[in-house]
Amino acid sequence: FPPVVVSQFRNSAKLLAGILREEDFCLWADEGVSIARHSFRSWEAAAEYFRAAPKVLAKLPFPNFMEWAKWGKTLAEESAVLSTTYFHASPDVLAHLTPHQIGDWASLGKGLYKGTWKSGTLSSRFFEYSPSLLRYMTLGEVRRFVNFLDALSRRSYDLANECLTSAEGVFRGMEKQDRRGFLSLVS
Repeated sequence: FPPVVVSQFRNSAKLLAGILREEDFCLWADEGVSIARHSFRSWEAAAEYFRAAPKVLAKLPFPNFMEWAKWGKTLAEESAVLSTTYFHASPDVLAHLTPHQIGDWASLGKGLYKGTWKSGTLSSRFFEYSPSLLRYMTLGEVRRFVNFLDALSRRSYDLANECLTSAEGVFRGMEKQDRRGFLSLVS
């Protein structure tokens, strides 16, 4: 593997060695290796997985952590870039989600990906902007917004990306009781 993967593994291993049971430590390491071996560029996702793991483990019990990792591996099967941005955004996203909502969040990003580079950019940006969106919206509201982005992307990926980029500013200034009506209107 490239040196960055090994370096991230070693840094995280030092932090996790005293925290995880031996069998859990092995599962954690094996999952990262599995992600890295998936495709040519998957090493980037594995490096981000190893980097994020200590922060994510501080917020999730180990069984939920492994579910989080499996979602990242599923995304790596679609695109290493999606998986990388998913792992990168996760520590900040987990401040806004329960452990059982991680799969829903991952599914939203995966659903935006249609196998093209433009859809990959939109999906990756969704993961990147998720911490900001979830600061101002519930997961249900984010789901409605993603449905809007998905519909808009069928006409123009550029417009969908522009809406996603401006979403934080729009929702930050909006009263909580107005979000539902606004999302209904744009949909």
